[in-house]
Amino acid sequence: MVALSLFLSWVPDAECSSAVYVDPAMCVFTTRTASIGTKFNVTLWCNDVTDIGGAQIYMEFNDSIINVTRWFVPSSDPQFFMPSPYTAMPTPPDPNYWHLAEGIGRIMIAVVKGGLPPSPPWGHEGKIAIIEFNITAIPAEPGTKLSTTLRINNPDTYLLDPDNKEIEIGSKINGYYEISRGSLCDIAITDIEAGKNYVIQNHSVSIAVTAANQGDGPETFNLTLYIHLHTPVELQTKLVTPQVDEYAVITFTWNTTGWPTGSYNVTAYAWPIRNETDLADNSISCSIEVGLLIGDVNGDGTVDLKDVLLVALAYGSSIGDPRYQSNLDINDDGVVDLKDYLITVMHYGI
Repeated sequence: MVALSLFLSWVPDAECSSAVYVDPAMCVFTTRTASIGTKFNVTLWCNDVTDIGGAQIYMEFNDSIINVTRWFVPSSDPQFFMPSPYTAMPTPPDPNYWHLAEGIGRIMIAVVKGGLPPSPPWGHEGKIAIIEFNITAIPAEPGTKLSTTLRINNPDTYLLDPDNKEIEIGSKINGYYEISRGSLCDIAITDIEAGKNYVIQNHSVSIAVTAANQGDGPETFNLTLYIHLHTPVELQTKLVTPQVDEYAVITFTWNTTGWPTGSYNVTAYAWPIRNETDLADNSISCSIEVGLLIGDVNGDGTVDLKDVLLVALAYGSSIGDPRYQSNLDINDDGVVDLKDYLITVMHYGI
């Protein structure tokens, strides 16, 4: 599937009367091409008109899904409608935003001929102003959309001539904004990596899990890490919120204190989200070996004099002897002998 942002411009007809319009006429996004925080611009134009003393733009929009961040005058653009000097009100970037009611916000800006008194050359057709918006909400449900009219077709949008009289405008053409969310809901676990594959008992190991959002909209889901030697045990569950096409790396820490030695299967599992059908990639596993440090017969994480003395005290013992302990029989041959003692001494200080 190819995701696109659509921007459609209004193209004046050669025989069309004067107009003030929003360009692009349609700003259409999907949640694959935009998200909360994405910014976009619209430009206000006037067409087929001359001798303009000033222009005022009053625009209403749904401020629960987008909001205005700033406006500016494209004075360096050759298509700017007003020759210098000019005055912009309010001073950019302040867009004179007001929240009128639930889901209704407005801005009111103006550009007029400067100078006292103002004098020719007067304004002409071209760009009046550029307004920047910020996306503040996206559709929560698959297959839905949020939209608003960028409404300038009202009495407070007008052009004035040099005598401060309103110029007749044939059309005031609104703009349109939309963001839609597709129907695909799919998350996946793409990788699991342990900080080390062999961990000394009573020590910790980090486990990094990579989760991906392969659907059409942002998702929130639970990611659980299971540790199992014989039966699965839940280590921890974390909340994950990746955006569209985003990979999130979540790190778990497993402290092996109290866990027996052995080869463990470690599984990361992403709990299915609503309407998800592809569940084959919702889990992934790796193996971690938990063992003793060679020579660390007392299991305190280091091979020191205590370990050497313990082996020495059990020297010559074998299975059945009260002095015999399996952890002192390092090579597991049924007897604590010189081989075990030398192995411990060789690892001293580790």
